[in-house]
Amino acid sequence: MKQYFLKQTKLFRNQFLAQQKKYALWAAIRLTCFLLAAFVFFYFISQRNASLAAASFIAGTAVFLVLIFIHQRVRQKRDFARALEAVNQEELDRLEHRWEKLDRGEEFSDMQHPYAADLDLFGKASVYQQLNRCTTYYGRQKLSRFLLEIPRSSEAVLERQQAVQELSKLPEWCQGFQASGKLSVEKENDFLKTFGSWLSASGPVPAWWRIACLLFPAANLCLFIAFFLNLISLSGRTLGLIPSAILLSVANKRLKDYSLKANLLKIHTQKYEHLIRKIEEFPAESAYLQKKKGLLASQEKKASDQLKKLGQWVGLLNSRANMLYPVLDLLFLLDLRILWKMTEWKNDNHSNLETWLQSIGAFEAIGSMAMFAFSHPNYCFPVFSEKAYQLQAEKMGHPLIVSSKRITNSFAFEGKGEIFLITGSNMSGKSTFLRTLAVNWVLAQAGSAVCAESFQCSLVQLFTSMRTQDNLEEGTSSFYAELKRIQLLLKLSEESPAPVLFMLDELLKGTNSLDRHTGARALIRQMHEKDCTGFVSTHDLELGQLPGENSFVHNYHFRSEIVEDRLFFDYQLHRGLCRSFNASKLMENSGIRIKPNDEKRS
Repeated sequence: MKQYFLKQTKLFRNQFLAQQKKYALWAAIRLTCFLLAAFVFFYFISQRNASLAAASFIAGTAVFLVLIFIHQRVRQKRDFARALEAVNQEELDRLEHRWEKLDRGEEFSDMQHPYAADLDLFGKASVYQQLNRCTTYYGRQKLSRFLLEIPRSSEAVLERQQAVQELSKLPEWCQGFQASGKLSVEKENDFLKTFGSWLSASGPVPAWWRIACLLFPAANLCLFIAFFLNLISLSGRTLGLIPSAILLSVANKRLKDYSLKANLLKIHTQKYEHLIRKIEEFPAESAYLQKKKGLLASQEKKASDQLKKLGQWVGLLNSRANMLYPVLDLLFLLDLRILWKMTEWKNDNHSNLETWLQSIGAFEAIGSMAMFAFSHPNYCFPVFSEKAYQLQAEKMGHPLIVSSKRITNSFAFEGKGEIFLITGSNMSGKSTFLRTLAVNWVLAQAGSAVCAESFQCSLVQLFTSMRTQDNLEEGTSSFYAELKRIQLLLKLSEESPAPVLFMLDELLKGTNSLDRHTGARALIRQMHEKDCTGFVSTHDLELGQLPGENSFVHNYHFRSEIVEDRLFFDYQLHRGLCRSFNASKLMENSGIRIKPNDEKRS
């Protein structure tokens, strides 16, 4: 896959450079034609040849507008090639675990969430950075919800999974869709925020706007022709423009705020139009994508055409900085016409806009998971079991670990109330195994491919307690923070509509060994009685005696070996209780002189 994305990056880099040369050439042609047209126009003015001056002005304006159109088309092709280059470079960054330039999605992180903070779902080197290819606020929000929310049913997950599988076979379409979105990148709801107050204020277009936009341009054009035919004086022509100037002063007050943001609005509008048009033209086969595409087709007029209209008027608003605009505005009341058409558009479409953007977000989120699957062809799509509390995972690894260093494990279980004790020496892989299992389960329930050779699971409510820490501001110790997490687990086990799968790392590590052991035994027995199944990692070997007392507790471990005074880890999960520990050796390696008697006592 690295070679594929390197090839694509080089291809689009060359396309960008070629279009950049064309862009510079047309910029020079455009400037030359403007200067030539201006020279000809003022030459005929100096010669008092009104007819030729008018003809040269009209011809020059027409040619200049055509050149602007051509120049913009070349710019669009250039920018699209640059965006495609960036898309493929980001794919390389993900494969090589370069996270610095990728969106972290930290605003979606929630310390109180049942599992998000413990599993590196958001932030640097996160699951979100591996998945996210979204360029809109709605796409990023949708993707985060896929990761954070429990699906209503396994059928809903399978529907998303089928959509991901469909798009994963179409990487060119996915990258083209993403590149269209990169025409402008927004981290917040910039589009609707900018239009918010305007969209919420609905009302009919005043009748006098329509009348003025029809009558005044006709009258001004007649005065303009009369002036060049020497039928009226310059002062008479100037006086005839006063009513237009008064009307434009009214329109200018309403357009002022939008005029300042016109360039941003134009870019965002074009971006959403392109995204929606790509969705409308996409021959969706999966039920999920058909449903989201149908949100755009349920209206009488195509959503892309409606956004194109808005983009045209916003683009004209953006042209107010052009030197010719004030003249044309005075003649044709362009500001007032923009207000008229934008108000009409708002009245017709403001109730549909949110739905359109939600549809884009859904396609972006599915497309993100599709490209994740495409870039990892050795990953599998999970199978969902109708039975509660079931897992059958073969060669399962953590997707955030570099493939060359990733160690995989297989694991299976079935049944409610089962507790799996994971013991092992320091740094042997206990916490990583719990995160590996949990992260892949999150990906599975999102509809994504997972890092495993095969993965079958049931729908569950995940809960983790792994990174509890003190909070000086709230006066909370790490032990009390862990108790609060356990309290949340107990509450979740009673209220969750889905079966709860919990993972507790180093249970009750913030207290003395006797209290830790007593509390851990009590909690394990209590969780067995609830609608739960879970994993507990621990250094407490005495907890390893529970399987002999309780058939629902099962021992597994990770081990380490000391060979020629060096520590070795195989990071493989083994059945039974761990018998090898390495704390003394790790302390020695850190400079602590361990005596034989101290080692025995430890």
